[in-house]
Amino acid sequence: MDENKVSAEELKEETKQTFNKVKDEIKDANFKAETIEATNFVKDMFMDPVGAVKNVSNEVGPKLITVIMLVIGVMLSNLLKNIMWAFGNSNIFDSLWEIITSLTSGVCIILVPAFIAYVFNRNSDRSLLTSISLMAMANVPTIFVNVLTALTRILPKLAGIVGVLNQGLEVAHVVLTYFALKTFCKEEDDLFIFKFVIIEVASGFIMMLLRLLNVC
Repeated sequence: MDENKVSAEELKEETKQTFNKVKDEIKDANFKAETIEATNFVKDMFMDPVGAVKNVSNEVGPKLITVIMLVIGVMLSNLLKNIMWAFGNSNIFDSLWEIITSLTSGVCIILVPAFIAYVFNRNSDRSLLTSISLMAMANVPTIFVNVLTALTRILPKLAGIVGVLNQGLEVAHVVLTYFALKTFCKEEDDLFIFKFVIIEVASGFIMMLLRLLNVC
């Protein structure tokens, strides 16, 4: 086996270490201060997204708890979108499972590409936690898309404007994901495009399977 590839045992150990770091960070967190830091990070990210990507990739970006809050933000915004959609269609009980799985879906859209990027990456100095942090950051536009989509259920007249804004945010999400993965894998544009496509297709395929299994 190529020594640069990530073995199943190494992935298991890295996942365990990441989980322990997350647990310890949550236990010691000052959530009021961290909320302010997370807000400032999002503002700075929109001002200089490429710089934010590089900082996170070099592990000098936001604290772990800030990353956790971004993941929670994706989860809750996805939950809000599905709840508002169910209420708007007067079938909230029929959509109950979809509402529940919207939480796991919010986690999966971050973790699935993060794990795939980690497995594909041949540079041993990159951690799984860095990959997760980058994917959480790249999904910040998704939070706004979900919230704006939920808003159209209350104010349908805004659907046209929200649609345009969401398209821009979706483009921002793709661009952020590209630069996040490119920085994580430490490759040039002409070499990375093919790997980026593979990671995105693999992520989409796994997400499709998870949705078919009603996991997310």
